[in-house]
Amino acid sequence: MRLLSLITLLVIGCDEQAAEPAVPGEYTASGPVIGQVNGQPVHQDMVDVLLERIPAAQKQQMEQMGQLDQIADQILLTEALYQSAIEEGLHQDPAIQTAIALAARNALADAVISKRVEAQLTDEKIQTWYTEHLVQFAQPQVKLSHIILQDKAKADELKVQLDGGADFAQLATENTIDPRTKATGGKLDNW
Repeated sequence: MRLLSLITLLVIGCDEQAAEPAVPGEYTASGPVIGQVNGQPVHQDMVDVLLERIPAAQKQQMEQMGQLDQIADQILLTEALYQSAIEEGLHQDPAIQTAIALAARNALADAVISKRVEAQLTDEKIQTWYTEHLVQFAQPQVKLSHIILQDKAKADELKVQLDGGADFAQLATENTIDPRTKATGGKLDNW
């Protein structure tokens, strides 16, 4: 009986020993190896995850400017710094542990927001919202034309001609004293 109790205590004692705490930032990588840092492979999936977070327009611009290769370089540099931080035991500092925990919480909060927004957004809902708010996006434009004259008598004469159906642009070209709009039939741009 004593032997059984001793074995039980040993087994319980082994189970109660604190497991080695996980090192923050560790995960199972996959995909092709894009490089190595201190003999540790760095995989393409790290690049892919980062690229997924970049808006499509910005990603296209980066691709056109040949900057996508810089992302892999950035990941390799980050990996080197990460390994140095772990080697120096920075992840065991209580303030760093708090910062890591807050970063993880922020990542999870962002993920739930993205998931909920994505579930709510449909092409139909986007179109409906846009249609309902179209007035906010409208850019009303006014096409202005003028005829600048030196005296009222000439203005009255032209008014009579316009009321009679005369072509405004032709009258403006022939009569305006404004050199900027003479050739355009009195049209003002950028209004």
